[in-house]
Amino acid sequence: MGRIVQSVATSYARGCLVGGLATIYAFAILVGFLLLPLGRMHRTPGSDPKEIFLPLGIGAFLLLVLPALVAYRVARSRNATFDRMFGSLGLAGFPYAVQYRRYEGTYGGRRFQGFFSRGPRFALEADVAVRTRFGITAGSGDTKLLAALTGEKPIRFAVPAFDGLDVFGEEEAWVRRVLSEPGVPALLGRLLRFQGPFARRQLVLRPGALNVTFHLSTAFMDWIPTTAQVKDWADALVALAEIVERVPPPEVPIAPSRLEQQVDSVRRMGFAVNPGALALGTMLVTSLVIAAIAGILVVAQKSCRPAKGPGSHEEGTRVVSNVVQVVRSLQVVEMKPLDVLGGLGVLDREDADALHARAGHPHDARIVIRKDPSNGAGREVEWLFPTPPAIRLAYLEEQLGRLEYSADAGDPKTVVGVAAPKAVDGAKWPVRVRVAFVGEAGGPVSRITVSREAPTGVAPAAPPADAAAVAGSPSEAATAPDPALAPASAAATRAALLSPCPTSFADAGPMEVGESRSCVCPHLGASGTVRGTGRYAPSSWICDAARHAGVLQKPGDAVTFTRQPDCPRLWGSRANEKLSLNFGAPTATFSFGSEPPPCPPPPSAAAGPGPCPSSGKNGLDAMPEGSSFDCTCTYNGIVHGRLQKGDRGVAWGTNVYATFSNVCDAAQHAGAVDFGGSTVTVFLGGTCERFFGTKRFGIGSDGWSRPARAMSFQSPFPVCPTGPW
Repeated sequence: MGRIVQSVATSYARGCLVGGLATIYAFAILVGFLLLPLGRMHRTPGSDPKEIFLPLGIGAFLLLVLPALVAYRVARSRNATFDRMFGSLGLAGFPYAVQYRRYEGTYGGRRFQGFFSRGPRFALEADVAVRTRFGITAGSGDTKLLAALTGEKPIRFAVPAFDGLDVFGEEEAWVRRVLSEPGVPALLGRLLRFQGPFARRQLVLRPGALNVTFHLSTAFMDWIPTTAQVKDWADALVALAEIVERVPPPEVPIAPSRLEQQVDSVRRMGFAVNPGALALGTMLVTSLVIAAIAGILVVAQKSCRPAKGPGSHEEGTRVVSNVVQVVRSLQVVEMKPLDVLGGLGVLDREDADALHARAGHPHDARIVIRKDPSNGAGREVEWLFPTPPAIRLAYLEEQLGRLEYSADAGDPKTVVGVAAPKAVDGAKWPVRVRVAFVGEAGGPVSRITVSREAPTGVAPAAPPADAAAVAGSPSEAATAPDPALAPASAAATRAALLSPCPTSFADAGPMEVGESRSCVCPHLGASGTVRGTGRYAPSSWICDAARHAGVLQKPGDAVTFTRQPDCPRLWGSRANEKLSLNFGAPTATFSFGSEPPPCPPPPSAAAGPGPCPSSGKNGLDAMPEGSSFDCTCTYNGIVHGRLQKGDRGVAWGTNVYATFSNVCDAAQHAGAVDFGGSTVTVFLGGTCERFFGTKRFGIGSDGWSRPARAMSFQSPFPVCPTGPW
């Protein structure tokens, strides 16, 4: 009992020390990063309330995140020590009790386990083919006390080797027979009488397992045993298990209790929940969530920015996006005033109207376009914001580059910033972005101007003050031609320009087979329709098809497309984060290279293809790998905002589908079915080990974790999915 009292006292002192240090640490952080900044703000009239967020964020990190990181690091280091220790025995480690470890494997020819958890508690367990119970405790007065309360009496021995050991068992005769075997006292001495910090040492035989447990350390900090000590315990436990199995079995076998079965089941799963760790983790996560919600609410209240509309974060993000697109376009192509409003997708007309329609103030916000006198194209675009939008300086500089203040002598210092964005490929002129702030540099943005310098040999015209026109009236934005500009220079300038790409190939006008044209894609093509692979149908959007083909890397790239011979049909695929669709009828084609891939073979000469087979026994498993066939599908997607077949689970997979799927549902999920219904081509593949489910095009596919034949609607056939389930 003395060692147990010593262990409790040591644990109490250790807890007081750790608690005291934690209290001092938390108090210092609260004072230094919350109370002092609040007091300073209270004593400083006119201070910005947002200044509290930086010290508050640092304090939250030091108070919540840093201790968690340190605890995680310490736990990882301790786990690595035990991994090396048990790895030398050939045991593999698994998570146990959230932040602790369990080890399992074969040692000494039998299943062997090791555990350590809070307390500290260290246990070793070996499987045995004996169904009874006995326990041996080394000199623990609490064991005698608890046994007396339950009416249990220890087994007495006249042999001095068992002095100081409390032995209890179900069959006393069998227990005496085991302990009388040669070598048992020495093994018990190695397991229970060693020199070490553990106050409580207990050997327990339960149905099917022999376990030795050490806990309640008398050491102040260091309690981890050495690798040699653990190996000695393991050897002694295995030797004792062999003796237990060698002795004739007990007369009355005992089955494991329900609790023992549940504990063993949890251990075999390799995971158990420690209530203390779970509570601590829950408190930490809850504190972080509450702090994040409070910070968001305070920032939203202090910033006074609406979620949408004038002056909102949404408006600011949209404006900066439009600025970036105009910058890229002005570096490469001549922009007409109408292009700025919508032709290039830079700023659509609804955005312009919303910026114009500030309630009761016809001139509250304007988009001004100044034109090049030589050809009438837009050379400068300016956004004016009497109500500053929510654009942060850091976001501006992230998109445009670092601002240089008061670059021109006429600009007031700390008010105007000038950026020279990085030139995109194919850039013909440098572009400058001028950002004006309200009040001081870094304050709310009130004006953004994007302007390009004139081409070589052409002097830029300085537009007069009344030359600006509101973007809603491009025809009024023209300025008088500059007499200094020579007609020959203007003609040379226009001849050297590339036009923006038409929306689709069908909009490009008639082209002969083999004829090529070049144009500029001012955007990456993220929403247009593409049909085909390598060869594309005329309805395909040019920039989206260029992205699918891999020739469009960033906005402003020039692409060259070529008219190709017709094809009987086209197959879709997924490439470069773009999905193309099938096209089941003869069609003209275009490509982005002079040597496109060959056309797919024509469909069967028989009568039109019939409906696609449904799920179940559809006969697809009997078709050879590499074969294909055509069939027709209707589109069963979203109607009036509701899924008609969205969650029925009639398709299994993504891009690659199990053959027992409903073919039309899988085809719609793959994007191979037009809205009005269409012919699809089904390709049969080999066997895939698993299929992953997703939700696309109104169809929710399921996952399948067992091998099955695969089909797809792309050529070449996609690879089977891999990775963890």
